[in-house]
Amino acid sequence: MDFEQMKTENLFSVKEKVVLITGAGGLGEVFAEGFAAGGAKVVLASRTKAKADAVCEKLTLHGVKAESYELDVAKKDQDYAVCEKVAADYGHLDVLVHTAALCKLHPVMEDCEDIFRENMDVNLMGSLFLNQAAGRIMAQQGGGSIININTHSAFSVNSKDGFSYGVSKAALMQLTKWFAVELAEKNVTVNGIAPIWIDTPMMARRPKDYLKKAIEQVPMGRMSQAEDYLGLALFLASPASRFITGQTFLVDGGWGVSRRFNYDPEA
Repeated sequence: MDFEQMKTENLFSVKEKVVLITGAGGLGEVFAEGFAAGGAKVVLASRTKAKADAVCEKLTLHGVKAESYELDVAKKDQDYAVCEKVAADYGHLDVLVHTAALCKLHPVMEDCEDIFRENMDVNLMGSLFLNQAAGRIMAQQGGGSIININTHSAFSVNSKDGFSYGVSKAALMQLTKWFAVELAEKNVTVNGIAPIWIDTPMMARRPKDYLKKAIEQVPMGRMSQAEDYLGLALFLASPASRFITGQTFLVDGGWGVSRRFNYDPEA
């Protein structure tokens, strides 16, 4: 690495990188804006194309042109087609940020076969297909970055109704390790980001007591924001993280290292 490459603006740059982002919800939208602000070429793919279109329209207000595709990540043929289309249109595919996921809730002991399979089809099988499709392109071109969005539920049992979602994401963490090892010699890094509870409209549908108890577990004392994960995503897509692979990073306001409870030591 020469002196010019060591400059901060180059070491952490995503300029001109072609970035495919799956999902156009809270995280997907913020990632699209953040990568576009950094000079990347952004392509959004969502099961609900209208959501991706809306994000692209928002980016035009900043003078940025972004493309959108309809994509059901559980469909292998669609995953391959979108990745190949992006690579063909732009000449390369540098970064995959895979945020698309399904979170259907249910307790462990109920008859949950259909919901379990549905969560697995999207969160695990969809991730398998996308990592394969993007990974093959990146390996052929000599490098790239895959970032799988995970969850703190992959590390610990949290809410009693998040069973198959947490299991599917724990499997995604292991899948990330396998792809990282397989693609390492091809200069492709594969990592994950694991958020905690994010302040989104979907989370707002949870009962107030649930949200209160969730926030009480976080030493920083607040729900996370989608923007809290942008910096790590940009880092993992930049040359600064070129020797980091196979990791899933908890970004959690201290949740993962704390089982603190409050008491009065004078009592």
